[in-house]
Amino acid sequence: MNSTSIQRFIRAGRMQRLLWLEASLFLITACILVQCVPFRRWKWALGKMHPPAAEVHFRALGCLDYGAVGTVGRALETAARVLPGESVCLPQAIAAKWMLARRGYVVEVYFGSRRAGQIDELFELHAWAVIDELCITGATEVTTFTPIVRYCSDRRPYRE
Repeated sequence: MNSTSIQRFIRAGRMQRLLWLEASLFLITACILVQCVPFRRWKWALGKMHPPAAEVHFRALGCLDYGAVGTVGRALETAARVLPGESVCLPQAIAAKWMLARRGYVVEVYFGSRRAGQIDELFELHAWAVIDELCITGATEVTTFTPIVRYCSDRRPYRE
């Protein structure tokens, strides 16, 4: 964390600091989970596996997306940028799902693939978190990936 990030953290309000700390904690936990535990042991936490929704047009968080969804997405972006190490797309999507589930939202986690463009035709994978076609994480590359599976909870949100 550089001095500018520390200064921004100190100047932020109490609620913003708590949100950044929560995002950091969930992101670190998700990174450890992804790196140390086999996927088959924790995939249940993502919900049930479903085929991707047909013809979904994802949109990225915009500056007008305030409220819990927008603030959580931006807090995760900040945490991923300032924490040491590399917080790739899957831990960010998992952390978004956990944070927003605590707030009563049903979050879908999509997995997608694309050809790497190399001679041996390897696939690149990407994960992103979505609420009603709004990408909370992973939106910058989502248009170049083809969704192959989505995980979502059957639970309905307890908020209106």
